[in-house]
Amino acid sequence: MKRHISSQFTVILSVIVFVFLLSDNSMAGERQWVGWDPKGMHVAAIAIDPANTSILYIGTQRGAFRSADRGSNWIFISNGLKNTDVLSLAIDPVDTPTLYAGTRSGAFKSIDGGDNWTLMQSCLYEVAVLAIAVDPANTNTLYAIARDAAWVVAVFMNHKNESRHESKLRDCAFKSTNGGEKWSSINIGFEELNLKIESLAIDPSKPSTLYAGTRCGVYKSVDWGAKWPAKKCKLRELHTKALAIDPRNNNTIYAGTMAGVFKSTDGGNNWTYISKGIAKPDVLTLAIEPNNTATVYAGTINGIFKSTNGGTNWLEINNGLNKRYIKAFAIDPGNKNILYAGTIDGIYKSTDGGNHWIVSK
Repeated sequence: MKRHISSQFTVILSVIVFVFLLSDNSMAGERQWVGWDPKGMHVAAIAIDPANTSILYIGTQRGAFRSADRGSNWIFISNGLKNTDVLSLAIDPVDTPTLYAGTRSGAFKSIDGGDNWTLMQSCLYEVAVLAIAVDPANTNTLYAIARDAAWVVAVFMNHKNESRHESKLRDCAFKSTNGGEKWSSINIGFEELNLKIESLAIDPSKPSTLYAGTRCGVYKSVDWGAKWPAKKCKLRELHTKALAIDPRNNNTIYAGTMAGVFKSTDGGNNWTYISKGIAKPDVLTLAIEPNNTATVYAGTINGIFKSTNGGTNWLEINNGLNKRYIKAFAIDPGNKNILYAGTIDGIYKSTDGGNHWIVSK
């Protein structure tokens, strides 16, 4: 009897292993499937093509997806991604088929709308890239945040003589001025404090000004990231996970922290706590409506909140979301009523400014 049960167990186990290997081999192939949707996946990043807002990209723990019809249908676009866990996405605003993806194994670049990806071999190699930002005035200039870089070896290539040398890097921010071919550290002032950088924002009207959200507050640079004076650090004891700059008034900045939302109206010199109405105010992402900047959205561990008066008051807008953990958020630049929310179990869409949400599949 025991031998019979053991034989049955062996057969069942063999079938399970076979199915697993079959599915794994399928994923290791072309990695571009039509009709496979991201429902149930952890969506960590959302990017909308500014030239064609019907085109939408998302990053998940299984790779990147693209939709050409505002999320109704999806194509799996992870050909060439070494690590499928995509943490961040950025689009070149001038040459929109050019994309950047930050993963747990480095930064990748695509020049064909995500159909194919190439690992950027310089500094951002074998590190977790939490965020990538493109300078709107010069799209060859990129910034990135790397996590746990102090524990890995970064490889620098000299393409003239094909030599290489290895160097230990710290957990910090990096910059490229040639579209990601070469990166350099911009962690001046960070390494001594051993800060963990969580978010990065470029002033859209003055790209020489950058803001970095860290686990110890907000830092500011006014020289393209060359220096980050400690005296510019505000919200010192607050873990700052998200930053958003008003596109019509660059002195107005929002910071999402573990304690809620803060607002500055003087370029980050002073901050005011503005979280009235936000329940469990651990803010993970922020977005400002481009044509009516008094409307602001905050994605939290307890769903989405909306303010129509610059953050003075917030209203919960979770109808259909069930207060899900919101990691990513995006506003359609062509239609303010179309919103996307990246959650731990898929991407959700609203067509009425957040009043109602449905899963995008």
